[in-house]
Amino acid sequence: MKKNSIAEIYEKARNGQWVDNQDLTYLVRQALKKNFPGVKFSVRNRHYSSIDVNWTDGPTLKQVQAVIGCFETKSFDGMIDLAYSKAFWLYTDGSCSHAHTEGTEGSAGVVAESIASAQRPDGVPVTNVASCYIFENRELSPGLLNEVLDGLRQKWGADYFEGVTVSERGQISTREWDKQRLVLEAASEVSK
Repeated sequence: MKKNSIAEIYEKARNGQWVDNQDLTYLVRQALKKNFPGVKFSVRNRHYSSIDVNWTDGPTLKQVQAVIGCFETKSFDGMIDLAYSKAFWLYTDGSCSHAHTEGTEGSAGVVAESIASAQRPDGVPVTNVASCYIFENRELSPGLLNEVLDGLRQKWGADYFEGVTVSERGQISTREWDKQRLVLEAASEVSK
């Protein structure tokens, strides 16, 4: 097996060995390549407890989170200032699904414990794993923002968005925050 392959990580998890952040970063990269071919992602393990995923345009934030969100092994309940752990099922193809979240209700928090359905035949629970948050950041190009703005002008009327422009750096210029918000919200739902 080559170093840091899906098969190697799967075997580590199956044998109860430690799955570290380098392994998680590799799994995230592979899942993104498989599900969004041709989209360039930057996947970095900058800190011992987090993975940063950045891309421009391409899939929406929701689409990316649906693919890699299960690899996140830590989350945070801001209502009580408490981090909690999550576990996932790892499959032989490198994909994952939710296995268990301990939640925070036992500590007066708002996150309920969650236990997933039974394991699939090729799945192995990953519980002996590094603490890892995943932070996704989608940048919107000026081209995409202009396309969205043109579509909104057709839908709402050109007069409503008069004076709203997108700079070469992708900044929306308008004095009315609600129009800026409309453009950003519409762009966040567009997969390109």
